[in-house]
Amino acid sequence: MTPVLDPTLHTAVFAAVERVVNQALELAPAGRKRLNELSDCVFAMHCTAPPLEVYLQPGDGRVRLMGFYDGPVTASVRGVASDFAELATAADPTAALINGNLELKGDSAPLIELQKIITALDID
Repeated sequence: MTPVLDPTLHTAVFAAVERVVNQALELAPAGRKRLNELSDCVFAMHCTAPPLEVYLQPGDGRVRLMGFYDGPVTASVRGVASDFAELATAADPTAALINGNLELKGDSAPLIELQKIITALDID
């Protein structure tokens, strides 16, 4: 049986990560503006090892992280944690998506834009 992350811990981790990203966005007006262009998007990340699902919804220059989402998604990415880390740090995210082990469904253009915005943030 696959271990499941405790829902309380799950929520706390998402809240902490969301807070850090949003604080970095406060210091990046250009990033907030670019993020607003993605306000109609929802991105799903399905990590298979370790098992974790995250939904990210941009809006109002901020991001919202959710463990559950019941609606249409713009892009869905599935893979193992190391593949997600590789995408997050890739100099060329398009090549990383095409040549990597991640499985992508949906529109990749907004996802690549999101990756560029997050990579440009100074998160300490």
